[in-house]
Amino acid sequence: KIPHVFGAVTDPVKSGIAESLTGHPDNVTGIATPQPVESTVRLMRRLFPKAKVIGMIWNPAEANSEICTLLARESAKKLGFKVVEVQISGTQEIEEALKSILRKKPDIFFTSGDTTVSSVIPSLAEKFRQKKIPYITNTPADIESGVFMSLGADYYDVGLKAAELTARIIKGEKPADMPIISYVPEQLTLSLKLAKEYGIVIPDDLIKKAAKVVK
Repeated sequence: KIPHVFGAVTDPVKSGIAESLTGHPDNVTGIATPQPVESTVRLMRRLFPKAKVIGMIWNPAEANSEICTLLARESAKKLGFKVVEVQISGTQEIEEALKSILRKKPDIFFTSGDTTVSSVIPSLAEKFRQKKIPYITNTPADIESGVFMSLGADYYDVGLKAAELTARIIKGEKPADMPIISYVPEQLTLSLKLAKEYGIVIPDDLIKKAAKVVK
């Protein structure tokens, strides 16, 4: 069997790749990168103490998206948020889903682990900007697409970690003897430009922590 190294899978067990971090097919190993959903929701609560509703659009056919949505519900409940959701099966349903979400009057919009929604983030970000609704994601690079803030993994760093596993296999190690590694090098990106537009004050410690700040 050809060795296979995966990277940036939210939950390889729930995704069906492995039974556990040590129990996986003999030719498979890789990097599990759980989205920092709970940390993100805690950050929402810190920045928006009066916010009540988080809106989410997600595709239930995507395992990663389902995992992240369940985590968002749990975290939101603990921190006094209500999550309103619209499910979609493809990007052709985004426009109607957006209308439905806006009718539910979210204070914040959140995307985590959903590749269907991620493919249209620039257009969504502009629409939420027009409504002055902060758009938050778990993919740091989304800051370039106009979101308000993102807290997620540094995927370049994750890629290096996956490359290390690949190099070990090339040198003779067997994937069967290499446990899956759980690795989430957190990276914060944020937009001071949008914060100013929305009248939101971002604490200095978060600005200093951010890997990228849009001014």
